[in-house]
Amino acid sequence: MIFHIAIKDLKILSKDRKALMLLLLMPALIMLILGTALSSYFKDAKRIEKFPVTIVDYDKQKEAATFISVLKNYYKDTFELTENNEKDASDKLKTNKAFAVIIIPQNFTQNILKGKNVKVEVRSNTEESIRSQIVEGTVEGYMNTLSVGIKGYAAFLDVFKLSDNKEFMKNEDAIVMGLMQNLSGDLVQYSETTKKSVSSLQYYAAAMMVMFLLFSSMTGVSMMIEERDNKTLGRIIGAGASKLQLIAGKCLGLVIVGCIQMLILIIFTRIAYGVDWGEPIYGIVIISFCSIFASAGFGMFVAALAKSLKAANGMGSTLIQVFTVLSGGMIPIYLLPSFLKTLSNITPNWQAMDGYYKLMQGVGISQIIPNCIILIAMGLIFLSVGIKKFRIV
Repeated sequence: MIFHIAIKDLKILSKDRKALMLLLLMPALIMLILGTALSSYFKDAKRIEKFPVTIVDYDKQKEAATFISVLKNYYKDTFELTENNEKDASDKLKTNKAFAVIIIPQNFTQNILKGKNVKVEVRSNTEESIRSQIVEGTVEGYMNTLSVGIKGYAAFLDVFKLSDNKEFMKNEDAIVMGLMQNLSGDLVQYSETTKKSVSSLQYYAAAMMVMFLLFSSMTGVSMMIEERDNKTLGRIIGAGASKLQLIAGKCLGLVIVGCIQMLILIIFTRIAYGVDWGEPIYGIVIISFCSIFASAGFGMFVAALAKSLKAANGMGSTLIQVFTVLSGGMIPIYLLPSFLKTLSNITPNWQAMDGYYKLMQGVGISQIIPNCIILIAMGLIFLSVGIKKFRIV
């Protein structure tokens, strides 16, 4: 009976073009956009040929030199960098000899040392929107990282000023320059303690896949509530199925859909963008299954608590968006305040994302065991509530 219920749901879903678009085409499209817009952040940017970018440096000081060095070293396969004065740079932009101009303002280094906000201007060729986005995203990523360092250093400095540490005050400039040098390393790095860094493409591929996995569970929720409203669930129970079998069948259907969805998205990102999901492969399978189980349980949880289809869609969408933000799915986790990082641990998104990131970093399958246990526990809790609270009629 359980398998019959699951197969019935799969047949209904296969005929729902809107649902299929949400489950497969939408995440694939978003990953395509992210992959194009952020292609400068990963090593083998083969989709965009190397293109000319010119820099105007009004500062001529150490921090400006560090910024330029980062661009030359980390993006040498993407940017063909030259340095010019502003007039020549503008002429190159107009004649398409440069696709973008990066202008480093005067007092760039001085303002950084004083903890002030700094702004690097990017002028781009409107006809080259993708390349312009790459340059703008690269500069923005660097400045965001630098901003975190500035704020951290300001707090650090305030503490030492209060302590009247004279030795520190003598070496203030040297210390802050050391901090900024450390920040100028891998601009898109998930953790400072890993064997491998996780690129922005890997980071958001995992984040978006997990988010859409939760959204796919909402498709099953909609089907359940519609069937409850039109008395279909009552007829299934009348045909001999128990409430437990009914929910188990619905959950199995969600698990199968989740497996298909994740398989397609992992293969798509691997082939289209060369995303390295880590190893061993069975580790990816294990964390994926645990994520799918937690997602299916989440769907049952929402279905049990919502009294109507509208309420279910509202509740589910809100919770998924909150989970995504808390887990660093919108803003990288290392930029979030410490209390939000703590809260992220109670979201299925972060437990799944963290498991994928560990495999991407090559730390070994034993490190994802805690994530798997938590995801399974979350799925069981969600399912328990679903079984207890769900109304057949």
